[in-house]
Amino acid sequence: MKKAIILSSIILSATIAFSQVSINKDGSDPNPNSILHVKGSGVHALYVDYANGYIGLNNIIPSYRLHLLETVTDTKNYGSVFEITGGSTSSEKYAGVYSYINGTGGVNRAFEGLSYGTNPNDYNIGLSGFAKNAKNNYGLQGQTMDANSITSGNNIGTITEADNCDWMNIGLYSIGYGGGSFNFGVYAKANEDNPGVNYGIYAVGANTGPGAGDYWSGYFYGKLNVDGSIYQNGAVIHAKDLLTINNASEKVMKFIPVSYLNDDNELIYGFDAEAMKNTIPEIVKDVATPVVPGDENTSVEMSTSVNISAMLPIFAKAIQELNEKVENLEAENNLLKKEINKLKSDQ
Repeated sequence: MKKAIILSSIILSATIAFSQVSINKDGSDPNPNSILHVKGSGVHALYVDYANGYIGLNNIIPSYRLHLLETVTDTKNYGSVFEITGGSTSSEKYAGVYSYINGTGGVNRAFEGLSYGTNPNDYNIGLSGFAKNAKNNYGLQGQTMDANSITSGNNIGTITEADNCDWMNIGLYSIGYGGGSFNFGVYAKANEDNPGVNYGIYAVGANTGPGAGDYWSGYFYGKLNVDGSIYQNGAVIHAKDLLTINNASEKVMKFIPVSYLNDDNELIYGFDAEAMKNTIPEIVKDVATPVVPGDENTSVEMSTSVNISAMLPIFAKAIQELNEKVENLEAENNLLKKEINKLKSDQ
């Protein structure tokens, strides 16, 4: 009798170990490939595919290790939420979501966000980050610092891309505001021990072909301060025709310098770009100001801007022209002095 009980227990345990577990509210059988199936009223809460080791949430055909299917509505706005509380030790690091990839080839992305939508009057944001209520708050932080032994390789902390919008594409939009001593919309740093070239920010604005629209590498609203030097690429390898600047002094006379008070009642010196559209239009351009994402009260507006970098070579050429005139006048003056002295000596 004792042996029979032990044998029955072994058979029952083996049957349970290799059977499917189904917790279905509607009393239906589990799906064939599942080892665990939890089903509510038409909702597949949990599905474990034993053949591939995939787990589906609201999904009985998972294609990944963890595959969630969700339909957002006006009352259900998030596909998934990770809410973590606690973390009282100030020296520790806590992450709501942590993704780690140690790949040996291909393109590895620890975290990638894609957002697609069909509403032309709304916003699609691939990755949005908010941080508040700490001494240092970072909405989005990207860092790469490991040694890269490939001399032609690249370390990129954060890369963002925006394309296929009929009107305005913004690769990175960032705001820094609050009551702190310093608020950074974007903080970029590249100063590791790299024998190559280090760029804190690398931005590209390019059109897709002739007539495809305007393009800018960046738009800054407000003051811009540089602690260092500004260099303009002076290479002419892409120039169609290398021409000299003629009559630069006359061009400078078409510049319209002005002073005015801004919204903060500060005295500002600049150029009347709107008036210069009629005097020297080749250095004036109409620019679209970006809208504030999420602010329905803002809209794209056109403003007139002056190409400051184009003014510098015109100023330099004008100075050269004036110096040439001064040298010619000095030569004529010296010649007249010699003639006057000769007349005096002949008397």
